[in-house]
Amino acid sequence: MNILITGATGYIGKHLVQEAIKEGHHLVLATRKKIKQNSAEWVPFNLKSTEALTLSTPIDVIIHLAANTSMEEEIDGNDEIRAAQMLLSVASQNSAKFIFISSQTASQSAPTEYGKTKWQIEQDVLSANESVIRPGQVYGGKASGLFRELINVVKKYPFLPAFYPAPQLQPIYVDDLVLGILRIAKAEQKTQGLYCLAASESIRFSGFLYSIAKYRLRVRRFFIPCPTFLITVIIKVLGNKSDSLSRLERLLSLFELPAMETSSSLDSIGLKLRPLHSGMHPSGKENRRLLLQEGKSLLKYVLSETPQFSLLSRYVRTIEQLRTGLPLGLRSYFLKFPSLLAVFDESKFKSNPDFQEVFWRIDAATVLSEATPRGAFHFLALGKMSGLFFSSLWIALTVLSEFFWRITSLAFLLIPNRHNICFKKEEV
Repeated sequence: MNILITGATGYIGKHLVQEAIKEGHHLVLATRKKIKQNSAEWVPFNLKSTEALTLSTPIDVIIHLAANTSMEEEIDGNDEIRAAQMLLSVASQNSAKFIFISSQTASQSAPTEYGKTKWQIEQDVLSANESVIRPGQVYGGKASGLFRELINVVKKYPFLPAFYPAPQLQPIYVDDLVLGILRIAKAEQKTQGLYCLAASESIRFSGFLYSIAKYRLRVRRFFIPCPTFLITVIIKVLGNKSDSLSRLERLLSLFELPAMETSSSLDSIGLKLRPLHSGMHPSGKENRRLLLQEGKSLLKYVLSETPQFSLLSRYVRTIEQLRTGLPLGLRSYFLKFPSLLAVFDESKFKSNPDFQEVFWRIDAATVLSEATPRGAFHFLALGKMSGLFFSSLWIALTVLSEFFWRITSLAFLLIPNRHNICFKKEEV
């Protein structure tokens, strides 16, 4: 498929180009400066352009991402509207789909020119029976755009504002958004209308900053209550006297951000979003880290001591190569207290479909441990005190421990909601 992309050098654009090339599409990149991309063509384009694009390749889809996010004075909303209308005309001439990437702030009564401009372009696109995508708060991957600014704020300041009434965000991981854009572009039937792509459940702005601190930066931050009306008063007092006014106006957009109903849009293209805590990880997924935690718990249960990192790595590789590569999602108390895993170490769990995977992984941890020197010392009881008294003591303690955990396991099987007690819902 031949796809023309504007704004290919931006935060979303870079990810979109990378994924589109991976899927084997032929790209035409329309940007101000020439892009050194061997697998794509380039045509000059900027938002002040009044002339139609000259294309040497028939186009199937135009994805319009370019926007004036730097608030440059020489580019105003009318320039952006005219550029979008020109691209719509090019799409019509080529019988191509047109997809406009708008903003959650788009509204006729938006507090900023940016939101009003996006809304006006939406009306032109929808009138032409083409597609509009409103993404929520885009995050993840290599920090860029507004996400990078938020990371820098969290990194720099130990105390952060907790606005009230609390503004609500609906985040979406950048690669999930890209996948949604390409699914709409590849749809066999011509897609048209408004798509809202973001988490169906909102999160407080302070909660989003907290997630950046905890999962992205691994730092602790403190939040100070801050009434939103103070920001509004400051903006009115400063007027045009401050160079920082545009940043403060962004907060006004945040305070008045409209909620989006996203479930129907996500379902229509079969898009499932990753959890926020996973997307905040620099790699976009935290499966490897969660598998290391899981392996540490299972191996410590088997060995009765903290395993070496080399053994942990072998456990992770085993799960990635022989199983799904996904963590079990054990509750935190199993990770902190590995001895509790003894409730699973009962033959009846083998026939229980809810716990077969746990049983398999305990067996795998046992086999991996047996192949190490420390495992040999543990399973052969090498280095432990011997003699009749100590041997009798070890046997007695083992029998008592086995009896206790057998009774506990049988009682555990009678609990009706035992699956929810053991596993986190999002990880199952």
